[in-house]
Amino acid sequence: LEVNRDELYYMQTKIENLNKLLGIPAGSNIIPVDRAGMLKLNGVQTAAFMRVRMAGNNDLERTERARRVIMGLKDNVLSMSLGEMNDFAERVLPCITTDMGQTELLSLVLKAPACLRYEILSERIPVDGSFSYSDDGNAYVLIDFAANIQHLQVISGG
Repeated sequence: LEVNRDELYYMQTKIENLNKLLGIPAGSNIIPVDRAGMLKLNGVQTAAFMRVRMAGNNDLERTERARRVIMGLKDNVLSMSLGEMNDFAERVLPCITTDMGQTELLSLVLKAPACLRYEILSERIPVDGSFSYSDDGNAYVLIDFAANIQHLQVISGG
């Protein structure tokens, strides 16, 4: 992932909190801020990256970071062989809680290579230019729902 200096700076506290929560020694998983750029992150670092709110456009950019991680995972899975996908699924599926049965989950895993090749549209709601922040001293967003509905209709071809 491309990680900038601000994101790395704010990741440090998140990484330390995750280290503590997971029983990992303090100072582990830290990435020096001067290493900003294209980075291969481990699980703790990735979780910290997605939780950063202070860098960029606060919560709106936080959701963008989460989408970047998901798209990166999709791209990594697409580059795997069927055997690697199977190994990946065997490592990941036990970590997922769902009401689907194992047979249903496995059928989805078998469909993954084809499904992951579909074009994926990634959007944030509210879209740019369709919201403002409250000016009454409270922290909330005023959303132009009609503009968001129109945007979704345009991108979906509907």
